[in-house]
Amino acid sequence: MTKPIPNYPQEIHTPQLTDCFIRRPTVLEATDLSDSTLFHLVRKGIFPKPYKLSERISAWKLSEVQAWIDSRKQGGAK
Repeated sequence: MTKPIPNYPQEIHTPQLTDCFIRRPTVLEATDLSDSTLFHLVRKGIFPKPYKLSERISAWKLSEVQAWIDSRKQGGAK
């Protein structure tokens, strides 16, 4: 026996996910950088700094990493 589907309002407003955090393995894969190069670029201020999410967890905003990738494509460098 199946449950009846409740009546929902015609329009359901859900929050739009506009940005999220990504961890180092994802950043490395997306940028094709090595671990040491990534942190060298962060120290030099060339790559966005990670956000400290907890004592042991840091991550980057996806939008900031994507903007860096896009800027490298436009400049013709990697």
